[in-house]
Amino acid sequence: MGFIIVTGGTSGVGLAIAKDLIKKGYQVLGVGRNKKKGQFVQEQLGPLFHFIQADISSEQGVEIVEKASRAFPDKLDVLIHSAGVFPKTGEENRRVNIRPHYFLTMALRQQLRGGRVLLVTGNPLAVKNAPIITGQLTTMQRAMWLLSRKTLLVKKMAAELTMDEITVNAFFPGDVHSELMSYTRSLLRTDVPVGAYLALSKNIKKVSGEFFDEVGNLVPLSEKKYNVESANRILKNIL
Repeated sequence: MGFIIVTGGTSGVGLAIAKDLIKKGYQVLGVGRNKKKGQFVQEQLGPLFHFIQADISSEQGVEIVEKASRAFPDKLDVLIHSAGVFPKTGEENRRVNIRPHYFLTMALRQQLRGGRVLLVTGNPLAVKNAPIITGQLTTMQRAMWLLSRKTLLVKKMAAELTMDEITVNAFFPGDVHSELMSYTRSLLRTDVPVGAYLALSKNIKKVSGEFFDEVGNLVPLSEKKYNVESANRILKNIL
């Protein structure tokens, strides 16, 4: 039996991934902000699902998850970042959709040695074509800003965690039902098989700093656009 943390694990993409991991016999610590929702999911999924209420966009929330992870006798195999919001401002985008991925990962670095980190992100075409803009005045700008920063963050963390043999990758879950925005609320699909595949497959055990589509295929990205040097420079004032 293994141990996996899924942020945003009580709804949408995170919940779908948690369900698949539990079916495969893994213990899942699902992190969410809504206590009632988390307790309901815990009752539905049974003893392999452990809910913890925490807002990981705060320092206190990161500490709560870090302490909770120590209660498990099993090593932390995988950390899956599925938590996020549809941002109304640029600051909310930075505070909720980027910073928690980095700071929670680094807080769990020792427990994750030899393990994997996965970030849920957007459509491959959008990730490949989204410019690395600085402005976040409109909804479209905030969406493009987030996709490029998440991809750069993967490059940065993959480089920083190499010595700990921790791989870091991003993936598109597909168009899946969630409460994130009006468009996703209308979707019928609720399964995300690529999540469990990337978390557990031996085929990608040594792959790091990459991006995968909804069926687990590697999506080539421009090295000129997405590289460690650019990541460190662009993310310097965010993290």
